[in-house]
Amino acid sequence: MATIKDIARAVGVSHATVSNVLNHKGNVSAQKVKLVMDAANALGYHVNEAASALRSGGTRTIAVILPDSHSGACGDLYQSLAQEAAEKGYGTLLRLTDNIPGTEHKAIAEVISSRARYALIVTSLPDPQKRYAPLLQAGVRVMFALRGAPEGFPHAGFDMAQAARALAARALDDGAKRVGLMTNMTLYPAEAAFEEAFLAAMRRKDIPVACVQSIASQYVRQAFTLLGGGDRPDAVVTTCEEMARAVRRAANYLGFAPRIYTLAPLRISEPEDYVCYRLNYRRLGCEIARMLTDEAAPLTDLPGA
Repeated sequence: MATIKDIARAVGVSHATVSNVLNHKGNVSAQKVKLVMDAANALGYHVNEAASALRSGGTRTIAVILPDSHSGACGDLYQSLAQEAAEKGYGTLLRLTDNIPGTEHKAIAEVISSRARYALIVTSLPDPQKRYAPLLQAGVRVMFALRGAPEGFPHAGFDMAQAARALAARALDDGAKRVGLMTNMTLYPAEAAFEEAFLAAMRRKDIPVACVQSIASQYVRQAFTLLGGGDRPDAVVTTCEEMARAVRRAANYLGFAPRIYTLAPLRISEPEDYVCYRLNYRRLGCEIARMLTDEAAPLTDLPGA
């Protein structure tokens, strides 16, 4: 049977890092969490989540279900949430879905069996209200983030309509005449709100907009779809930095250079390739952890900073 030493050797990290991940201490980056858990699964090391929860009383864990750990938004959100949780004496239980509904269904079941007391969700499901009802029935304090929340659940996120109007105004000020818009799937309320506000701003100026939606694994392909038509856009707006990179890659291949505008995590330096509307995912993660773990406070919508 595999041991913690075997996992540490396979990943190239310390024994303490592996132990922290397996015991949900929360002071490890999302990238290392994924590496350790992938190695543990490959080596046949299975953590007994229920036993771990029983030992800890089942009340000092925040379950976090994310589509990925490598995007700037999810990475910043998780790392700040985990750090804030650790400072309050709580661990985190991270599950990644890769935007696959079946994987998210499994993650929900694992959260229930782990007896986590709190849960933060960035969902990929078309029917999250139905699927997450069992968590409420199990007494878990649940909050959704970034993509919107089903009715009856609190949401932590940003004013996507305001962000859309700001990027639209910047593109128009820069003289855009033909615009491309690339979003994640608009079945997510936050993406739908961005698209609606952006298109409304462009209609007021009679600016044509070509739109595509995409999942993360198809960003480059959809960027070529957006840019490869007869009327190439002179400006492209995207709802995450990973999309902006995909658009730049496709544009370079096609031999032209549209101006690119994107939502992006707050950083110290500005990239040279595109214009950013900054969102503070790190602060949002801290605020989520504080709200979830404050038993005396009701869960309410939490606007980002």
